[in-house]
Amino acid sequence: MKRSRRSPSVRRRRAFAAALVIGLAAALDGCGVLPEDEAFAREYARARDADFRAAVHREFQALLRDWADAVATDDVDAVMALYSPDAWIRLDYPARGADVRPATEQWVRGTRNVLLGAADFDFSGDLAVGTVRLLVTPTDGARRAGVMVVVIRSTDAGWRIRSQVLGLPSEP
Repeated sequence: MKRSRRSPSVRRRRAFAAALVIGLAAALDGCGVLPEDEAFAREYARARDADFRAAVHREFQALLRDWADAVATDDVDAVMALYSPDAWIRLDYPARGADVRPATEQWVRGTRNVLLGAADFDFSGDLAVGTVRLLVTPTDGARRAGVMVVVIRSTDAGWRIRSQVLGLPSEP
């Protein structure tokens, strides 16, 4: 049986390429570009890590369950605790900043129950986005099915709702 051998020129080229990569890495070690690249590489690796992805997905689902539970119990303070300070929402109408609490309070007071369904989810860095199917039962009892898009952000206080848009058909 013959063994195939690479020619000496191919071996030299590969050795040169390896040395070049090692030399470039050593040369860039002290420059200002490398730390950002390292941070990006760590962030990218972390984002692709299946365990981290599963953990963020669990946080996303738990946050939405907490939101639905707080709405069902008319606990506006608990709902507000789930929003980031810079939240933007659209439940019945768009609200931002100081208008978020009155808009949330109005919507929560008019809602008896929210059932959450299947969700599509993705994330990058400190932001995660998902679409959730939901069934809303207003206090008048006429159920409405719709979709909610939620963006959550990782903060010092944990994951919080940064943006929330509810899409429900008009009342019958």
